Amino acid sequence: MLLLSIGFNREKDEIYDRFNELCSYLRGNDINVAMVENDIGDYHYIKFVLKDSEKDIRNFEIYRDAFISYASDIIYDYIMKNYEIDILNELIKENCSYFSKEDILKIKNKCISFILGNGTMTAEDILNSMRHRNAIYKKIEEFLQENREIIIDGFVKFRLKFIKEDINGILEKMIEEYMLEKEYDEFIKLLRYFVEIQESKYEVLNIYINSSGEYILKDGDFKDVTKELFLDFENFNISGETTLDDILLSVIVTCAPKRVVIHLVENCKNKEIIETIKNIFIDRIYFCNSCEDCNIIKGDNKLLTT
Repeated sequence: MLLLSIGFNREKDEIYDRFNELCSYLRGNDINVAMVENDIGDYHYIKFVLKDSEKDIRNFEIYRDAFISYASDIIYDYIMKNYEIDILNELIKENCSYFSKEDILKIKNKCISFILGNGTMTAEDILNSMRHRNAIYKKIEEFLQENREIIIDGFVKFRLKFIKEDINGILEKMIEEYMLEKEYDEFIKLLRYFVEIQESKYEVLNIYINSSGEYILKDGDFKDVTKELFLDFENFNISGETTLDDILLSVIVTCAPKRVVIHLVENCKNKEIIETIKNIFIDRIYFCNSCEDCNIIKGDNKLLTT
């Protein structure tokens, strides 16, 4: 009794190994199944053949959904590595000629991470990656529920026509993200250089953050310098479009302190501003949450004044 026949015309070692594991899994559950291989033209076929006995058929029915699920996962991985990456390479060749080789490699790696669902991604990209992969997996699973034979090349061409459009969308999104990341890196490098060449106005600048996310700045002698540092920048912010975080960053960069101590960083409402300060000041930045002033803020949530 034929359970499933898979025809394909590309790399076969990994797909064979995984289907062999599936065959072993069925045998381990008292299902007498054989895996047979043969070639027809340019295609290699792997077939699962079940012993035609009442016991084996009955036992297989118990594991039928698991078998289809596992087979769908193997076929999905094969399509992802042998078709999606090829489509990506074609689209990059068509659309990214104006990028440097280094940029293309970085963009490609971001796309591959998205397609494979690994690496560092934003929460939005993780969800979209899962949707993309699930859409393909579901198509395969639905097909195997109704059919005992699948030729992967034809399945991709006729049942997964949306893949190229999806990958083109992924490429466009990753290019946009990459350009934003590159602009951010260049912005950080510029500010870092400015801080390095700027004369430090403070040996130490303490930044306190209360539970409301408000800031107060103190120098190395714990003198409150918030108003005098913020005032000039607030005067330029007539339109009100500049946020308090923007002003804080401008203040710190302009002051170029030799040491920045951020107290109670966990109270910060905007984690990105902390990452930006860390990236600019690197080994000049320190964190504190247990000094006397920190404990006062923890106790009554008031900003410290002197």
